[in-house]
Amino acid sequence: MKAFTQEKRSHYTDTTGIVAAWAADEDELGHAGTVASFLHRAAAAKELNSGVGTPENAKFVAALNRFQHRHGYLT
Repeated sequence: MKAFTQEKRSHYTDTTGIVAAWAADEDELGHAGTVASFLHRAAAAKELNSGVGTPENAKFVAALNRFQHRHGYLT
């Protein structure tokens, strides 16, 4: 989260990669509620930026949730 906090200030930085890794770790630890709350707040604040052409903000959250379900991070 320290890396995310530092990088979110720049709209040219890919914060989605940092968040995806963090979310996977936290979900594996059973903290899905914390992850969902964070993703909701970060998307609303437009802090989920992509420098590489992947979806941002609410679209990123939806794509991340689909990926995590498909790969067993979320049930």
